[in-house]
Amino acid sequence: MAGITATYVDADTFTVATDMTLAFVVGRRVKCDCGVDGDKYGTVESSSYAALTTTVNLVSTNDDLTSNLVAVWFGIVSPGTLGSVPQHPHTGYEGSGGSVSSSFFYADPDETDQGAAGDGNTIKAFVDAVSTNTATICLRHNSGSATTTYTLTTSETIPSNITLEREDGAIIDGVGTLTINGPFKSGLSQAFGSSITIAFGDGFIKEVYPQWWGAVGDGATSNTAAIQSALDSGAVTVCISDGEFLTGALTVPSTVKRIYGDGTITASGTITAYDNIIDVSSNTDMIIDVAEIDVDATTYATNPAITLNSCTNIKIKNILFPGGGLRAVNMDGCTDCTFSHSTVTAYAERACLITNGANCVVDGIVTKAAGAADAIKAIGGTKHTVKNCVINEAAAPYFGIHFINVDTGWVLNNDLRNTAYEAIALGGTSRYIKVQGNHCEWEAGEGGDFGMSLSGTDGSNVVADCLVSKNTIYGSSKDGICVTNFSHRNVVDNNIIINCCRDDHAGSDSGIHVAGSVATPGVEDTVVSNNIISNTVGTHIAIGVKESVTVGSPDGTIVKGNICIDVATDVVLVGANSRSFGNSEEIVGGFTTLANDATPTVAGRFRFLTGGTTTITDFDDGYTGQIIRIISEHAVTITDGTNILLNGSGNFVMAATDTLTLICKADNKWYELARSDNT
Repeated sequence: MAGITATYVDADTFTVATDMTLAFVVGRRVKCDCGVDGDKYGTVESSSYAALTTTVNLVSTNDDLTSNLVAVWFGIVSPGTLGSVPQHPHTGYEGSGGSVSSSFFYADPDETDQGAAGDGNTIKAFVDAVSTNTATICLRHNSGSATTTYTLTTSETIPSNITLEREDGAIIDGVGTLTINGPFKSGLSQAFGSSITIAFGDGFIKEVYPQWWGAVGDGATSNTAAIQSALDSGAVTVCISDGEFLTGALTVPSTVKRIYGDGTITASGTITAYDNIIDVSSNTDMIIDVAEIDVDATTYATNPAITLNSCTNIKIKNILFPGGGLRAVNMDGCTDCTFSHSTVTAYAERACLITNGANCVVDGIVTKAAGAADAIKAIGGTKHTVKNCVINEAAAPYFGIHFINVDTGWVLNNDLRNTAYEAIALGGTSRYIKVQGNHCEWEAGEGGDFGMSLSGTDGSNVVADCLVSKNTIYGSSKDGICVTNFSHRNVVDNNIIINCCRDDHAGSDSGIHVAGSVATPGVEDTVVSNNIISNTVGTHIAIGVKESVTVGSPDGTIVKGNICIDVATDVVLVGANSRSFGNSEEIVGGFTTLANDATPTVAGRFRFLTGGTTTITDFDDGYTGQIIRIISEHAVTITDGTNILLNGSGNFVMAATDTLTLICKADNKWYELARSDNT
C-alpha cells in the first residue's frame, strides 16, 4: 500500500509535506521504504513544522535511512498515551503489517480560506499534497467555543481518495462551493453553514441528513433552507430522522431517489397558494416513505402535500398524513407511479388526484377525512387503478372514487362508506373500466345518493364498455346502480344490492336503474344480469322509467337471470329492442291490485289481483315479452277482441279465484297462455 511520500535528509531525518506533527508524535514507530536498500524501522524522537514541511527526527540508534528513501508509514498500536498512535477523531483504520495505508491531516480553522493553499494547513493544501494517495482530512472542534468554523471563500474539490472527517462542533462555511467526491464522516449535528454550497459527487455519499445543514427536529425551528440544501446536495437519499421538522415548500431535484425516515415533515410559515410542500418534477425511480407528512388542511387549504409532475416509477408509501393540505398526493402526467399503504385523516379537497398519464395506482389508502370533493379522482389518461382502499368519509366528499375520461382502468376491492353522493362514479368518456369486488355502505341518516353511477356527458362523451360486477351495495338513498346519460355497451352483472332507495324520491328510485335523463335515447345495449336485489323501497330493476314516466328510453337493454326479493315491483322495462327473461319476478314477489277501469296499467308488474267489476278491454303499459298473471277477486269480464286474444275467441267471464295468464307480443296485443276455472 502507498505510504506518505518522504524526502531523505540524513540517516536519522526525513521530511514530509504539510503539517503532520500530530501524526509523527514522540515515541511513535515508523517504517521507511528505502527502495533497493529495503525497509528501515525507527522511533520518532521529535517533529517540527515550517515552510509547508514537517521534519521528523528518529532515535539515532535505529536503522539508518538511505538516500533511496521514498515513503514512510506510522504505526497504529494502541491510540493514546500508552501507545504509539495519538488521540484523533477517526476510528476503524485498517492497515497491513502494522502500518496504516492513509495519512491524517488536520486543517487549521484560523486559515482565512480553506480553498487556498494558505500556510499549508488548509483543505486545499492537503488535497494538493496528498495527490492520488489515500488520506483523511480532519476538522477538529475547539472545545473552548460552541462551534469551530472552517471558512471557504474559494471553491475546492476533495477527490475520491481523500476522506473528510469532522468532530461535532466543527462547521464548514463560506461563499464558495465545496465538492466532496470521497467519503464524509460526521455525526448527526450541523456540519455546514448556511452560506456555503455543498455538493456530494462520485457516489461515495449515499445518504445525507438535513441536520448537517442545521435542521432541528424540535417542532419549532423552521428548516426549509436546511432540508432544501440536503435535497440539492447531489446525494441519492435524504433521511428525515426522528423528530418534527417544520418546513415551507420544497423542490426535489432529479438526483434524489429516496426520501425516508422515522421523522415528520410539517408545513409551516407563509406558503404561497398552490405551492407544493414536496414538489417532484421529471424524476424517475424514486421512493418517498417518510413516516409522517402533516399539512394542515385548514391553514394550507390550497397547498398539496406531494405533487408529482411528469414522473416515472415514483412510489409514495407507508405515510401518515394527519393533514393532507389541498390534496395529499397529486399525480400529473405521470407513468407507473404508485400511492400506497398510507392514511389520510384530513384534507381540504381530496386524498389523491390523478391527471392524465398512464398506469398510475392508488393501493391500500385509508381516508378518514371530510373533503370538499371526491376522495380519489382520476381525470384522463389510461390504465389507472384504485384498489384495496378504505374510504370512510362521514358524508362529506362528492364521490368516493371518480373516473372521468379514463381509457381502461380498474376499481377493485375497495371499501367505501357514508359518501355524500356516489361511492363510485364513471363519467365523461371513460371506457373499459372494471368496477369489481367493492363494498359500498351507508349508515342510517348518512348521504348516499346513488351507490354507483355510469353517466356520459353527451353523444361525443360516452361511458362505454365498462363492467360493474361482484360489488355489494347497501343502504344508498337512491338507486343502487344507475346507468344513465349516454352510456353504451355496459354490463351490470353479479352484484348484490340491499336496502337501497331509502329516500324513494316520489317512487323514482330503483335497485338498478337504466335510463337517460333527457327525452332522446342515450343509453344503449346495457346488460343487467345475475344480480340479487333485496328490500329496495322502489322498483328493483327499472329500465327507461322514472317516476312511472318513460324518460330517455334506452335501446337494446337485456335483463336476465336477476333475483328480486321482498317487493311487489320487480322489473319495469321500456325501450326499443329491450328484453327481460329468466328473472325471479316470475316466481318471487307479491301481488298488485289492478285499477277498476277498462284499461288498467300493468307497468312493471307481473302478478295481479282484480280491482273491481269493470269489464277489461286492454292492459296498458305492457312491453314485448311481458307475462302477467291475474287472480280474480270479483265477477269481472275479460273481453276477447281487438287488444286481447283469448282461447276460443270468446270473452272470459271470471269468477272469484279464477286465474288468467297472458303474454304481450310485439304487436302490443295480449295473447292467452293459460287459465283456470276454479268455481
